[in-house]
Amino acid sequence: MNITVFDLRKNVKKVFAAIDRNKAATLTHHGKKKPVIVSCENYKPRISAIDHEAFGIWADREESNDIGRFVCNLRKGRDS
Repeated sequence: MNITVFDLRKNVKKVFAAIDRNKAATLTHHGKKKPVIVSCENYKPRISAIDHEAFGIWADREESNDIGRFVCNLRKGRDS
C-alpha cells in the first residue's frame, strides 16, 4: 500500500487499519519512496551486531585492550 504524507496526515485511521490487517504501508514524499511502516508483529530486525561476521575481528590484536587510545592515534595529525 502506497500512502502519501497528506494521506498520513488526513487519514491516519485508514492507514492504521491497513497496518492492522498486516499490510505494509510505503510512505511517499513527492513521488519518492521513504520509509515502510509495518506492524510490530511482522517486523523482522536485521542481523544483530554480535551475529555479524565482522564482530570481534580485533580480539586477537594488542590494540583491542585500549581502543580509545588507538582511535586517538588515528585522529591525530601527522605533525602531532
